[in-house]
Amino acid sequence: MRAKSNKRIGMPVAIALFATVLAVWYGHTYWLILADEGAAKALSVVPESEPKLGKIIVGARERYFARYSFRDESGRLHSARQPISRSRFEALSQGDAWLTVYYSRARPEVSAIDLQAVQQLAVILAVIAALVWMWVIVRLARATR
Repeated sequence: MRAKSNKRIGMPVAIALFATVLAVWYGHTYWLILADEGAAKALSVVPESEPKLGKIIVGARERYFARYSFRDESGRLHSARQPISRSRFEALSQGDAWLTVYYSRARPEVSAIDLQAVQQLAVILAVIAALVWMWVIVRLARATR
């Protein structure tokens, strides 16, 4: 019985670990940028779209990104790509390409054009991780009874 219970817990633990790692990654990115307060005007911004994989029942059939480049305060050129909303994609596609890039002065390769989106993603992932961890703990507690 216990081996069967462990198999049922394996996938939720993997999901919880994955969500935790992603939450820490995005949270760390957010805090690095926030701590150093680097900002620069984007030199170039290219909106991109990719079809979503799998069956799409609700929502957009595509994912949207912005590929951008900027110079840090030392004059070094950096490039990155960040997911963006459909509305921002449409605005960028119409030529509204003036963006501020927020970056870490200590590590300029860590950057974002939408700092609030990075923060929100970190919080959402942390909540998902916490909920899955709670579910795993409850399942383990019930299995040991």
